[in-house]
Amino acid sequence: PEDGPKRGGTVRTAWGATTSNFDMHQGGNSNVLTQMYSNLVRRNPADGVKEIVPELAIDWEITEGVTQYDFNLREGVKFTDGSDFTADDVVANFERIVNPPEGNVSPFRSNFNAISGVEAVDDLTVRFNLSEPRVWMFDWFAFPALGLYSKATLDANNQDLRKLAFAPGTGPFTVNEHLPGEKWILDANPDHWNPNVPYVDRLEMIHVPNSVDRGTAVLTDQADWSWNVAPETWDEGTTRPDIVTTALAPSFGGQILYINNELAPFDDARVRTAIRLVINRHDAVLVGREGGFWYDLGRWIHPKGEAALSESELADIPGYRKDHTADIETAKALLAEAGFPDGEGFPDVEIATPTVPVFSQAFSPFVQDMLGRHLNIDVSIRTYERALEGEELKKDYQLIVGTLGGRPPTPDHTALWLANWGTGGSLNFYRYSNPEFDEITAKLNRTLDADERAALFRRGEEILDEDSPAVPLGWISHQLMWRNYVKGLTLDRRAVVEWGRIETVWLDR
Repeated sequence: PEDGPKRGGTVRTAWGATTSNFDMHQGGNSNVLTQMYSNLVRRNPADGVKEIVPELAIDWEITEGVTQYDFNLREGVKFTDGSDFTADDVVANFERIVNPPEGNVSPFRSNFNAISGVEAVDDLTVRFNLSEPRVWMFDWFAFPALGLYSKATLDANNQDLRKLAFAPGTGPFTVNEHLPGEKWILDANPDHWNPNVPYVDRLEMIHVPNSVDRGTAVLTDQADWSWNVAPETWDEGTTRPDIVTTALAPSFGGQILYINNELAPFDDARVRTAIRLVINRHDAVLVGREGGFWYDLGRWIHPKGEAALSESELADIPGYRKDHTADIETAKALLAEAGFPDGEGFPDVEIATPTVPVFSQAFSPFVQDMLGRHLNIDVSIRTYERALEGEELKKDYQLIVGTLGGRPPTPDHTALWLANWGTGGSLNFYRYSNPEFDEITAKLNRTLDADERAALFRRGEEILDEDSPAVPLGWISHQLMWRNYVKGLTLDRRAVVEWGRIETVWLDR
C-alpha cells in the first residue's frame, strides 16, 4: 500500500500464539499457521482487506445462478517439499471439509455444505458444483484458515494433520522454530511462488495472551505490533503518536454464554430465557472492557454487521434495556413457571471457561453473580486452557463462557447463524434446533434484496430471543496498535480485523 517498501529485518508480533493442533481445517490456530499456506483467493491487504483478489487461483467464473464456480489455478506453484500444486490438491482439501472422515472435525462444513461436488477439470482448473445458491459462500474461500494442503500429505496422514508439525505449504513463510507457549520463529520462504513477498526476512510471533501485556510490549518496543491490545494501553497509545499508531477494527465475533440445550433443566426455553434476561447486557459490555478488550452491545448480529439494530433501536427490547428491572421480574416468573420458584430445586451449575482473564476474571464471575443474585442459582466456575475450548464444547457441559465461533469475513452473518444455530451446524455446540430458524437461514442463503434480507434477519433475531439458545455477552472490535515504522498492512483502515497472512508487512527503518 505504501510506496517504496524496504526489504529485510524481523517483525515481532504480540498476541495469543498457542495452538491445540497443527491442522487449520480442524481448529488449529490459523493466525500463526496461515503464514505457511496460501488460499485460492484472499482479501486485498492493500485496500483494507475489502476486495477479493487472486492468490493460488488467477481468475474465476461464477454462473449466473450461483451454483457453479470455476477457478483457473496458478501455474508453477510448488509446495515446500518440492511437489507441484494442482487442482487435485484443491479437490482433496474441500472434499475433506465438506465430507470429513470419521474422527475428523470440520468447523467449516456448514459454510460449504451446499457443495455437491468438487472436480479437477484439468491440472489447473477446479470446478465447484452447488446443490443450491449460497450468495455469501465465495467470501469464505478467502478466509485465512482455509489455506490449502497437498493431497499427498493428506493421504499420507489419513486426512488428519492435527499432529503433523508441519505440513508442507505454498505460503510466504516456513517454520524455523516453535517454542510451545512462548513463540514461533518463521523465515521467509525462498521458493515462494510470489517472488515479491515477503518483504521481511523473519517473523517472530510471541505468545502474549494478556491484552495489557500486548499493548505494553508495543509501547516499550518489545514487539512491533498487535492485533488487539487492552483499552487502557490502547488509550495510552493514542497519546503517543510519536512512537505508535492505533486503530479500531470490527471482528464480527465476540464472547458468548454457551448453554447446553439438550441437558435438563436447560432443555427448557423458559429457563434459558430467564438466564438471558437477568444478564444485563450493558453491564456485560462494561465488564468485558474492564477485562481487557473492546466490546459493544448487540443482539444476535455484531453492531457493525448487516441489518444490525442500533443501540437506540435496542433500547426498548426486553433483554437489551439498560434498566432491566422489568426483565428480572419476567425472568423470575419464567423460572417459576418452569418449576423453580425463586430458584428452589434448581441444580447446582458449573460454568467452564478459559483461563484468559477476560473470561475467567470478568465475564464468568459476572454471569455467576447475575444468576445468583436474581435467580438464586448456585454457580461454580471451572477453568481450562483456551486452546482446549473445542474439546470442552464437545462435553456434556452445562454453561461455558467462551468465544463465538465462525466469525464471518464480511458483515453478512448468514454463515455464522447457519454454523452456530442451524440444525446440525458445524459449530452448533448448543445442540439447538428450530425448523423456523432453519427456514430463515435457507432464505438468506439465496436472497440478494437488501430489504428482504433485513426482514429475515429481524425475524431470525426474534426467534433466537424467544428460544435463547445462548447469551451473546459482548460483540468485539479489536484495538490495533503498531510502531510507526510498521508498514504494508493498511492497519489504519481495515474493514475487518482479519488475523490473516502478513507477508506484505515491511519496516520503514
